[in-house]
Amino acid sequence: MAQPDTPRPVVAFSLTAIAHPDRPEYALVHEKQVRGWWLPGGGVDAGQTLAEAAVREADEEAGCKIRLTGVLRVEFTPTRCRLRVIWGAVPIDPAAPLKTVPDAESRGALWVTLDETSAIAHGKKDVEHCYLRGPEPLFWFTHLESHAKGGIAMAAAELVRCTRHGSVPEWAGSGSPPRAMYPTITTAEAIVVRADTRCVLGRDEDGVLTLPAGPLVGDAVEPGARAAAIAALAPLPPSTVALLGVAQFHHTLHVAAPDASAHSAEICVTYVYTASGGELDGLEGCVWAPVDDPRWGADPLVVLNKAASGGVYPASIVCSEECCPPDDGFGEAAAEVARKATALFAGE
Repeated sequence: MAQPDTPRPVVAFSLTAIAHPDRPEYALVHEKQVRGWWLPGGGVDAGQTLAEAAVREADEEAGCKIRLTGVLRVEFTPTRCRLRVIWGAVPIDPAAPLKTVPDAESRGALWVTLDETSAIAHGKKDVEHCYLRGPEPLFWFTHLESHAKGGIAMAAAELVRCTRHGSVPEWAGSGSPPRAMYPTITTAEAIVVRADTRCVLGRDEDGVLTLPAGPLVGDAVEPGARAAAIAALAPLPPSTVALLGVAQFHHTLHVAAPDASAHSAEICVTYVYTASGGELDGLEGCVWAPVDDPRWGADPLVVLNKAASGGVYPASIVCSEECCPPDDGFGEAAAEVARKATALFAGE
């Protein structure tokens, strides 16, 4: 199935699990109207990056100014045209109180323990509207608590790279600003590292090296993106490559045009593969080059440097499933993938 000739608009959301740095408590928002309690977050405004939206929503809904510390999950369902990023964060000022005065964004927020979150989920805490809007707070607070004494709970915030070309004027109208729903081109690219030489497979385009890439197709981002990345590796025999993990989810906004109807976005997922065995040389249109080769273009160089420094994570962190618990073994898997990535690029 080919990618549509006309990219479809994708609606984006950013949610945040905010952990208190000094005690095992998490920010829980009392939603507006009669919607229970949930994570701070919501729709991305026009012209905003995913990271900017997370920071704004935490301030508006929880009254908490935050620093993003990582990415818990990226959920992207191409056929539903829906993108969600779930971030980890800490308050910039841990002593500052959370929101207590209701407004159009929320009714307020509380610092809660994991047990208190469970009590709200089961209607057993003395708070108004005692239920969770969705299971995510309990999922992610449990996950963060289980990794509080060590281990890797999330990917680095840099897993999600946000780029914006141009800007959108600050909203001056009444009510909420328009949502970001941009026609979005979706692709996947592959970093393929030779185990014997530590060189990376690149495509030579007029003297500039790019990573093999192809359109992302299908219903689910994880297998669809992997399939697109593998297809882009031709004529490299599939039997010679093995998936290591994911290095980047790059979301780019193109909002420089005066006419907002001309604005668009791009999503590119970068996977890391190892290559070994025969038939790796003499590939038409491709070269094997070290990471420090000056021919690499600016965008490939960013993600290559991430990967070479161990910034590779289990591929399951970019998925299309919503409302499912995190993998209990994520910490161990993430540590192993990072170790293998560092060793691969270092030739160990």
